[in-house]
Amino acid sequence: MLETLSHANDPTSSADAIHEHAKRGKLTGNKLLVLALVRRHPFSTANELWELATDEERKTLSEVQEVRRRLTDLFAAGRVHRTEPRACRVKGNTMVTWFDRDNP
Repeated sequence: MLETLSHANDPTSSADAIHEHAKRGKLTGNKLLVLALVRRHPFSTANELWELATDEERKTLSEVQEVRRRLTDLFAAGRVHRTEPRACRVKGNTMVTWFDRDNP
């Protein structure tokens, strides 16, 4: 579940940053944190998950983009699944929602 580091089309600086992130242990922790958010709030968009996170979780994740990145990693590892897009309650634009089939 936790092996994905950078994506093939990431710039070198992003790949370097994610490797540093992993080295400090934040990558695995953030994946687990986002997985917990998905389990607590299934069928939410990334922006909704960010808004539903506690202050402490948002502090740990730093920004909504970290939620998106970890959702992508979890999806690639088969840990979360996505639905057909719907209107996001936070931004109003069309986005997929996320769920964990194994832990509804």
